[in-house]
Amino acid sequence: MARRLLAAETGAHGTPGDAVAATSRVLGQLHEELAIWFGRDGSQAVLARALDRARAGHPALLSDARLEFQGEHRRPTLSGLTELAGTHDPVEVTAALVALIAAVLALLGRLIGADLVARLVQQAWPNGSAAPRADHPILPRMPHEDVSSD
Repeated sequence: MARRLLAAETGAHGTPGDAVAATSRVLGQLHEELAIWFGRDGSQAVLARALDRARAGHPALLSDARLEFQGEHRRPTLSGLTELAGTHDPVEVTAALVALIAAVLALLGRLIGADLVARLVQQAWPNGSAAPRADHPILPRMPHEDVSSD
């Protein structure tokens, strides 16, 4: 689902810089939906925790990444990546950004459950561009998650 969310925002021929901007839009849209349930501070905490989790798997790209919350609605902007995105392999950049979005979805899955996460994504992307396929799990497991704690 994370890859589909990024693809829905990036388009077919996006550059790594476009993918960074698209990730900011995905995080911003998720933030807006989450703020309804958790408040702005709670939403910011989920996004910040997801960035920390994704950073562990992609330290070269995400070590300088920051979420900055600006404006009246404190919508997140992903900064510190645009410069790095142009100097790294586009596949590696995309993998790091997908890992960040997947970390948000995984944390949400633990907090509110996969069904509500799917509903939240449907509300945020009502055109269905990021709707889960029947043959694909809604929330991927993070590589370091302990399956026994489910």
